[in-house]
Amino acid sequence: MKIDRAFISRETPTKADLAVIRTIVELARTLDLRTVIETAAQRDAMRVLGCDLGQGYHLCRPVHPEDLLRSVDSAAAA
Repeated sequence: MKIDRAFISRETPTKADLAVIRTIVELARTLDLRTVIETAAQRDAMRVLGCDLGQGYHLCRPVHPEDLLRSVDSAAAA
């Protein structure tokens, strides 16, 4: 379950923001889903609240599928 940046767009989340995020994380866990964030700013807040995964430009720029497969294959061979 992706947590939209609208829920944690402030530099310093408010108590209400944190309550919404905590509820989303709990809902995802109840449904056996993982939670995903997208920005570096979200990463720090989400780590504390138990978010599972991250995606987006702060981790890696988009890559062509063949390039991704080559990098995975070369990492597995190492």
